[in-house]
Amino acid sequence: MNRRLERGGWKGRGEIGYGADVLGVVLSLLVAAAPLESDPAFRAARARYDDFEFADAREKFEALLKRKLDDETRARVLVWIGMCDAEDGALSDAAASFDDAAHFDIDVKPLPTMSPKARRMLDEARARARGARDKRSRPDEDNDNDDDNADVDARAGA
Repeated sequence: MNRRLERGGWKGRGEIGYGADVLGVVLSLLVAAAPLESDPAFRAARARYDDFEFADAREKFEALLKRKLDDETRARVLVWIGMCDAEDGALSDAAASFDDAAHFDIDVKPLPTMSPKARRMLDEARARARGARDKRSRPDEDNDNDDDNADVDARAGA
């Protein structure tokens, strides 16, 4: 490397140099690739869940959703939110969180500690997501006929 020091900095890059740019990119990639379980914010949320502080845990899990997450990680966080809701007795909110989780990752795995009821709710959410995906992937002949019938009904004054 033939870099010359010019007035306290590396040539063309000011005082810090190219190394800081590369280091920043590497650190960003490492943070993005780090497993959820090693994330301090996730561990804090999980600790609140383990202490039966479900409302506080839910808030901490929701804060994680504000980050840029891949779909699988987002789905896992949503399952934890659903678990907080289920533990608090808010089963409709839990079902909605499980539906959201299945939307992001249709194969999201249940947590090992899930109750049979919560596991069943997640399985039902995944089944609904699969059904919706299958419906989108194949043409629905009934819908084509409904459009034609709507035109006929409109012309007939019905």
